[in-house]
Amino acid sequence: MGWAAVWAHDFDRAVALSHEAIAVAESLDAKAVLAGGTFNIAFVNAITGRLEESKADFDKVLALSRSAGDAAYEAFAILFNGALKNWAGEYDDALLHLTQSLRLSREHNLLVPLMFGLFSRAVALTGKGDYDEALATITEGLALTEKAGDEVWHQRLLNGSGWLHLELGDADSALDLNRRGAEGARKRGDHETIANSEINLGDVCMTKGDLVLAQEFLDGVHRLVKDPATSEWMRWRYSTHLFASLADLALTRGNRDEAREFADQCLELATRSNAKKNLVKGWRLKGEIAVARKQWDEAETVLREALKIAEAIGNPTQLWKTHAALGRLHGERKNPDAAWQAYHAAR
Repeated sequence: MGWAAVWAHDFDRAVALSHEAIAVAESLDAKAVLAGGTFNIAFVNAITGRLEESKADFDKVLALSRSAGDAAYEAFAILFNGALKNWAGEYDDALLHLTQSLRLSREHNLLVPLMFGLFSRAVALTGKGDYDEALATITEGLALTEKAGDEVWHQRLLNGSGWLHLELGDADSALDLNRRGAEGARKRGDHETIANSEINLGDVCMTKGDLVLAQEFLDGVHRLVKDPATSEWMRWRYSTHLFASLADLALTRGNRDEAREFADQCLELATRSNAKKNLVKGWRLKGEIAVARKQWDEAETVLREALKIAEAIGNPTQLWKTHAALGRLHGERKNPDAAWQAYHAAR
């Protein structure tokens, strides 16, 4: 009942029911049930942005599930430890966990952890820049979820595939895949997947130069974020991406004050959740705004901060974009040698 309430987005009820299950299980020393109830609570904490609390509980789930010999909750606990690493931009560590979780899911024929794990591994591989392996993982996931009749992970995999194609500059495929993901998510009323797909669509439209349609997509998600009826499910995460994209669009349109406001919101959320890739975006945007205002010293300071984080996490897109932003700064400051070096690094 607690697990069902999680998927109904009734998080208070999910936690209350899970605590009831734990209370009964403790009196019987039913470790598998203890693992399940604890996992539900950890899951709710993770998707609503209480990351430290969730990490401690996932560690408990791992110990309980191994003690009980319950492979499903063991696979889930390992998977979420990987997901937490991925959200922090620690891609190598994330992939160690996610690969281990997938191996366990395959060995024990655990369909739900397998679908969840394929999606999570594809996201981490894309973040790392291992695009061939990411595409292979997405292709396997889409085939499996279609065969199983699954909707939850199928739409997310379409969204993930759309992001991957945009990372590679394939805007037309990205547009098609994210539209399909958004359409499927709308039929389910899945706010998170709608938001992620439509933020990506806004990013695609900016890439293609259609700023009007980009604004339409991003404003739509912004309304969703501000609506009290919107589920808390991963809202903290997609809001961070949204504010970065809104800042980028505002800057492109010459609205520097609005761009700075959205960049500050991106940085606030990214700092709170230790989302390093979004920290790169936020600091780079602040730097680009400072360049537009000819505030050279401020621009260099924050762009150097963005570059330091980008080099640490190694996401190719954020790395080249940050080098390119430094190239523009040096070009504006009439320093051609430094500009050439930055553009060469970006290339």
